[in-house]
Amino acid sequence: NLLEDEHIGPGWWCVVHYTLPSGRDFNSTPARFSAASYAFSWDGCEMKSLVIGVVLGAIIGLAVSFTFLYSLWLPITTVTLLLSALFGKVAWKTPAAPSLIGGASAWIIYFGVFWLPPEMNSRRASTPAEHALAARELAGRAQIFGDDDRAFAHLVIAAEGDHVPSLLAVGEAYLYGHYHVERDPSKARRWLERASELGSKEASRELSNDYHYPQPKS
Repeated sequence: NLLEDEHIGPGWWCVVHYTLPSGRDFNSTPARFSAASYAFSWDGCEMKSLVIGVVLGAIIGLAVSFTFLYSLWLPITTVTLLLSALFGKVAWKTPAAPSLIGGASAWIIYFGVFWLPPEMNSRRASTPAEHALAARELAGRAQIFGDDDRAFAHLVIAAEGDHVPSLLAVGEAYLYGHYHVERDPSKARRWLERASELGSKEASRELSNDYHYPQPKS
């Protein structure tokens, strides 16, 4: 098929590779093979879509990592691999499988690095410190896919166990509307007062803030 399609270099390579006896000098083929064999390294390469997808994903992902978010590197590589698989199939008639496998591998790595740990910590959390960790990881999951509702639920559990940073975080969530919580200084007071009792100076400063809790004038 390669010879019929005028891919002389790849065609001769197949003839030599599959028909010449062991030990035969490949240079004994026609002179044209010698020149065309250089083209075969790319023209006849079934992995060119994979190579292009990986290179584009690396370049674009690196640029995005330095300018925006490093967690997008692997999803970008996945997209470039899928697009290169489609382009290679249409333009070069190369198999899409290598690029599709590469894209799936990049996505699996992305899921395993950025999504799986927060979910596992969320399910395993039992102590206040573990709930606080789960809240932090869920809120910052993959940098842009945070789950504020579940993160706040873990924070409340940790705060109920007198975890001081969580007490402060819950109080400030009600003060400033973090985690998409409706602002309510009266609800915040309970958590901030408890954090202050346990030694949080920042909670004490929040409680003395006239903006949130105006002090009666003497």
